[in-house]
Amino acid sequence: MRRSVLVVCLVVGMACSAHARALDPGASCAQNRFIIRTWPEFADLSPTWNGETVVVADSELTALNAKWGISEVEPLFPPAPADSDGGSSELRTYWRFWVRLGPVSEDMLAEFAAASAVELAEPVAIDRICYDPNDPAYVNQWYLQTTAGDHDIDAPEAWSLQRGHANAIIGLMDTGVQYEHPDLAGTIWTNEAEIYGVPGFDDDGNGRIDDYYGWDFIVYEMAYPGEDGRYTDNTPTDFVGHGTHVAGIAAAVLNNAIGVSGISGGGSGFEGARLMVLRIGWLGADENAYVAMDYAAQAIEYGRRKGVTVFSCAWTSRFHTALASAVTNAVNDGIIFCVAAGNSNNSLPYYLSSRGDCIDIAATDENDIKTSISNFGTWVDICAPGQTIYSTYSDHYTNTYGYGSGTSMASATVTGAVALIRSQRPDWSREQISTALLTGVDDIDDENPVYVGLLGSGRLNLNLALLNTVSYTLISPNGGEIWIPGDSATIVWESDGIDGGIIVSLSREFPDGEWEDLFVGEPATDTLHVAVTAPNCTRARLRIMSQLSPMVGDTSDSEFTIGLAESHLRPFFTLQAPKSGGELTIDEWYPIQWTTVNSVGAVTLSLNRDFPYGSWEDILSHTADDGSAFWKVAGPPCSNARLRIVSDDYPTEGDSTDGLFSIAFQLNQYAPSIEVISPNGGEVWYGGEVKMLRWTCDGDCDSVRIMLCNVHDFPNGPCETIIITANDLEESWVVCRETIPEARILVACLDIKESGDLSDLSFAIMGSPQVVTNSQVQDIVLRWNSTGARCYIVRSSLEPFGAFSDLEVVTTDTFFVDAGVLRETDSKFYQVQSSPSMP
Repeated sequence: MRRSVLVVCLVVGMACSAHARALDPGASCAQNRFIIRTWPEFADLSPTWNGETVVVADSELTALNAKWGISEVEPLFPPAPADSDGGSSELRTYWRFWVRLGPVSEDMLAEFAAASAVELAEPVAIDRICYDPNDPAYVNQWYLQTTAGDHDIDAPEAWSLQRGHANAIIGLMDTGVQYEHPDLAGTIWTNEAEIYGVPGFDDDGNGRIDDYYGWDFIVYEMAYPGEDGRYTDNTPTDFVGHGTHVAGIAAAVLNNAIGVSGISGGGSGFEGARLMVLRIGWLGADENAYVAMDYAAQAIEYGRRKGVTVFSCAWTSRFHTALASAVTNAVNDGIIFCVAAGNSNNSLPYYLSSRGDCIDIAATDENDIKTSISNFGTWVDICAPGQTIYSTYSDHYTNTYGYGSGTSMASATVTGAVALIRSQRPDWSREQISTALLTGVDDIDDENPVYVGLLGSGRLNLNLALLNTVSYTLISPNGGEIWIPGDSATIVWESDGIDGGIIVSLSREFPDGEWEDLFVGEPATDTLHVAVTAPNCTRARLRIMSQLSPMVGDTSDSEFTIGLAESHLRPFFTLQAPKSGGELTIDEWYPIQWTTVNSVGAVTLSLNRDFPYGSWEDILSHTADDGSAFWKVAGPPCSNARLRIVSDDYPTEGDSTDGLFSIAFQLNQYAPSIEVISPNGGEVWYGGEVKMLRWTCDGDCDSVRIMLCNVHDFPNGPCETIIITANDLEESWVVCRETIPEARILVACLDIKESGDLSDLSFAIMGSPQVVTNSQVQDIVLRWNSTGARCYIVRSSLEPFGAFSDLEVVTTDTFFVDAGVLRETDSKFYQVQSSPSMP
């Protein structure tokens, strides 16, 4: 018998031996399974599980299963149904062995290959997915993928992720398109309202009848003989060839075994982006092609209403009000404009390029050098291949193919890239798509030293641009966790813009250790449970990658631990100070105290100023775990603070204060200095009078609170807020009508409770007195009800509500007015008011 062991898998010209190690995806072998082919007489292994190992019909293989930790044995090609063609009998001799302990090694394969039942044993090769279309003229499209240098846009790698979707609609504003071209018909946009509507009727109400594929906006132009140029209509076909050439670059059907490959043309299960044909250009009788800005404006609005996501503008432009309005309207709707920089080999931008809200594109050749005709400048956003570009073409309405050069070809390339990004992320904004595009580039400064800074962010790399749209992010483990051998560990991740199969791998000694696969396949959710195995380690990291595109992935940010020695147990913390309910003062030093069981090397102390809603800020990082530390309290002040201590080595272990404490300013530390000027002691103010309250302020204070305090209650009783006003150092006040023999005024900054000043001495507020009227010139006796005051002031006025002047201070509740001293014109209005002082 001949036996062999195949321990080398050839991948893209590289060899990977089946040692217990995993190479980077694209040049690796599976670490958790291998294949054997038995001799025909051993084809039926009949595997079963006895609780410890996989038992098969051959005892030698059963022993090897136990030795190498085989967890499952299954036929590679399941048996065919009895009533169907079972295919080659050789297929029944292939079996797949799954390794529980892994990884697959040369020694493991050699021992299985030496078994008497085995004809050969081989590892499982894992290769990159790289999409090469079957379009015969693809070999002519150097800019998509070339082996001569690396000056192409890496289209096949990008097509592994996305090939185009109908949610991306390209507004192809050009000389028209041969929409029945066999390489374009599959990606032409259709207006379903008109396609399924009534012929000759404007079914969608947009003012254009039977606009099935777009619209021909040209009317009454002196076109080249034989070209449609007289009437606007629903047949935007291409006589010139330029529009058809641009359309093929952006979205010719991919993988249809016809002609060329368009960047966003779909194919192989992908429907492709859609080309809305908007004819705005024609070939003049002088054999020069022209574009009118009014047609462009009309086409932009038409496309905006019909759902265009990106406009192709492979032509020069001048300012036109209608064009400017149409572009602005479309940009505000999130539509992207891809604009050719121009073919004049100068740095002067045309109108659309001068706006700053379009993507302006220069052209490079097969060596990544700016083409001799391409414009350049600081206004250029990106460059793309634009030299000798092979694509679909129209030769006076005849479908064909041809080469073209210029920034038109470069802008069509970028238009296709935008459509591809939109296909991948239909939820993204214009800004997000632009960022992905302009950062998905290769640096070509070295190839263009004279034009550094004048060719945008670089030359388009379609694969990098697509990779910008997708990501995996590992949530757990992401550093500091502890996995115990024998337990089930949970792996959590987030995916953005990508799904399908994944590869989850573990390195036990990062960055020097090998990667071992924990899971390969398509998970049901973004959470995975895996059995933790030995050996123990402290430098473990996890990695997740897409099977579809292995460049998409994430590695845990820092190390975690697998296994714990008995002498190295988890720490347990108890915070003892600061106490809950206390108040700490800003700029003061305070001790933080804690106890630890199973001490660790270092801890981090964090503060939350608005627990449980606020965020944690580290106040002392990597502090020795010696039970205490001193902390200088910093602002801002707060009243819902909590402190937390966490182990640096085991971030899930820690403690926080049991309750809340507060942080406050030192008294007058940051408070402005306020001094009450008036009233400040000894004044007598009467109810109803208008008086000026005055104060000074040294420091920042936008607004103040003015309070009236009764000395008999102060400081234990409340002070009443009478005014909240701007801190302009004075404020008028209508004196209250309540009698307060000993009152004081308090002025304080509204936002800082520790600020403020109380008038130095008391002043008096006398309530409004009763007005007594003398209607005749005769002796009168003024009488009033006693208020309990020790004395009263009698006052007179010429008017009921005029200014009163003092007559006399008395100690009784009566006052005699002698009529002999009165005249007809004398005062007839009197006030009596309590007085704080004796006569």
